[in-house]
Amino acid sequence: IRIDIEERVSTGVLSGLREGVAALGICWDVADFAGLQTRPWRGDQLSVVVPRGHPLAAQASVWLAQTLDEDHVSLPPSSAVQLMLQRAAALAGKPLNYRVVVATFDAALRVVRAGLAISVLPAELARPYAEAFDLQIVPLADPWARRRFAIATRGNDSLTPAARLLVEHLGAAGRVAGADLG
Repeated sequence: IRIDIEERVSTGVLSGLREGVAALGICWDVADFAGLQTRPWRGDQLSVVVPRGHPLAAQASVWLAQTLDEDHVSLPPSSAVQLMLQRAAALAGKPLNYRVVVATFDAALRVVRAGLAISVLPAELARPYAEAFDLQIVPLADPWARRRFAIATRGNDSLTPAARLLVEHLGAAGRVAGADLG
C-alpha cells in the first residue's frame, strides 16, 4: 500500500476532497464540511510558546488577550489558526503584532528561541522542541484554544479498501492519542 501525504490548510484539504484529488483529509472541525462525510479524529491544545525567562513562562495558562502587547511570530496569515487568532484579537480590541511571518512550525520555534517573538502553536507540536530550545509552553485559557479535528471523505463508497483501512486506523489512533482532550 502506498500513501501520499500532502500538507495543506483546511480549505485546501476540503477542496482536494471535493475535486477528487484526495481520498481523505484531516482538518479542524470548524471547517465547512458541506457535502462530505466526517468522523471525529482527535484534538489539540493551542499554547503560547515563549523563551523560559519570559514573564509569561511563569503562568499556568494565559488568555490570548494577555499576549497582545507582545511581538508574535506567525505562520501564513491564511491559515485557520492565524485567522482565528486575528478574530480573537479583534474581539479583545487589539491587533496581533506580527514581528515575523514564517512558513513552518520549526521556523516559528527558532524565532521564539532567538527571543525575537512569541508564538501560538499546538502544544503537542512544540513539546519535542521545548527542552532542546529552552522554551516554555503555556496553554491558552481561551475556550477556542482546545481544538477538535475530523477525518473527512466524500463517503465510504468513494474509498478504496486501503483508504478505508487508513480511515479506520486513524480513527482508532486518534481515539487513543486524543483521549485526554475530551
